[in-house]
Amino acid sequence: MGDEKHCVSWSWDMLIKFGAAFIAITVLVSAAPSWGDLNRDIKHCQNHRAKPVARVASCTRVIQSNRFGGKDLAVIFMLRGNAFDDRGETDRAIQDYGAAIRLNPRDSRAYFNRGFIYSKTKDRIELAIRDFSQAIRLHPGDASAFQSRGVAFGKAGRWDRAITDYNEALRLRPHSASVFYNRGIAYDEKGDIDRAIEDYTVSLGLNAGAAAVLHRRGQAYAKKGELDRAIADYHSALRLKPRAAVVYRSRALAYVAKGKPAWAIEDLNEAISLNRKDHSAYYNRGLAHSKRGKFNQAIEDFSESLLLKPNTAEVLYGRGHALYRRGRHDAAIRDFSAAIRLKPGTGVFFYGRGLAHGKKGKHDLALADFDTAIGLTPDFVPAYLNRGRSNFFLGRFRAAVPDLERAVRALPKDLFRLVWLHLARSRAGADGRAALREAVEKLDLRRWPGPLVSMYLGRMSGAEAIKRAGKGSKRKRREKLTEAYYFVAQDHLMHGDRDKAKELLRSAIKLRVKYFVVYTGARAELARMANKQPPK
Repeated sequence: MGDEKHCVSWSWDMLIKFGAAFIAITVLVSAAPSWGDLNRDIKHCQNHRAKPVARVASCTRVIQSNRFGGKDLAVIFMLRGNAFDDRGETDRAIQDYGAAIRLNPRDSRAYFNRGFIYSKTKDRIELAIRDFSQAIRLHPGDASAFQSRGVAFGKAGRWDRAITDYNEALRLRPHSASVFYNRGIAYDEKGDIDRAIEDYTVSLGLNAGAAAVLHRRGQAYAKKGELDRAIADYHSALRLKPRAAVVYRSRALAYVAKGKPAWAIEDLNEAISLNRKDHSAYYNRGLAHSKRGKFNQAIEDFSESLLLKPNTAEVLYGRGHALYRRGRHDAAIRDFSAAIRLKPGTGVFFYGRGLAHGKKGKHDLALADFDTAIGLTPDFVPAYLNRGRSNFFLGRFRAAVPDLERAVRALPKDLFRLVWLHLARSRAGADGRAALREAVEKLDLRRWPGPLVSMYLGRMSGAEAIKRAGKGSKRKRREKLTEAYYFVAQDHLMHGDRDKAKELLRSAIKLRVKYFVVYTGARAELARMANKQPPK
């Protein structure tokens, strides 16, 4: 789809202007038979439909004829500069535009064309802005120059200046679809999504067949959470450009956000078939596989993404998470640590590594990572929850309470969080039953883990709670029984029955539901009771 962020019509509008002057030269000389070959070269030099290599050769012969000077020769250098640019020889194009400027420093077009080439690379943006500014000084009524300088300001991240230039371009050319599109991008980048959508919509009213604009508007709707409208725009863009891999990728992200990872994977399969080197498509398909619990496939996609673009922190984190979910904790820690080295200010990377350390029974290391995660992202509640549980696993019950209270405040109807807080308070020596009773007064305790809450409130025996866990599919029964054995064991510990607690904790471990936090908790509890590290 080309460069969707910067849509400017430039070169042939300019060539029409100076091409006319060039044809006048041709008419003057065509009567002289000795100039016949030169006349053909002149026509070929200015024919933008001819192959660039032929245009360069023709323009060069005209220059070397030494028949022209001043403004006429400046036009020839501009034409050859355009041909060099079309061949991808930008440095030689810049040299020719520079020659044109030296021959005719009052012609805005050479500044404009050189500025356009400078604007293609980020390290030359300021040079582009300087050339566009000079073009505007020489020709202040040129809407294209304002638009192009706006694009350059945008590439430099100076969005307010870009908007000012787009406003002026629209004053001069009020029905320009591309300027509305560019201004929409500027508002988008500033976070003013509503005004961006307004401009994209006006642009589409002027040019309904612009797939790039539909794609950008879809992305803007997605940022607002209006996923159905985003998907509708992506559908329309794909009808216009059915081989646009980037649009399939965007639509896939919208499907993931809507909880439809299978649909997302279909779109990402299509994106990858269109562009096998699209590292982002592999990354996003890895995320979709993770959402579906297909962690082996996710690992494969993240690894492929890293082959195409090594040392990408987010991809390393994604693979680390998938490895963690597969129980490959050492490999997960390596990926999380690599992501941290690349972006040490990202709290979720420390959080992920903390989880993996916890699974290995290294709760002190987990605590350190959760501390860092909270320092970097103070509103990230899962880090408080897991720091509280890590302190609990280490037997630091009083230290666990504030973090678990924070977790409960975020989700006051989450029965599991209420249970953890009750356990921390009770094992710290407080009687937490009154607070638990008040917290669950209006909650339904019939569904799991409600029976565990009823047990702690003295309304049900531990044996009955375990019985209630043994319902559902085979996997669900194993998961709920692991929880039941662990939490009933906690009740026995609070009543001083260590032997029964050990028996239940061992039962929890035997079910091998390693991805559940209570499995980690059971190992930690037994290790503390035996005063040794958790068994591998």
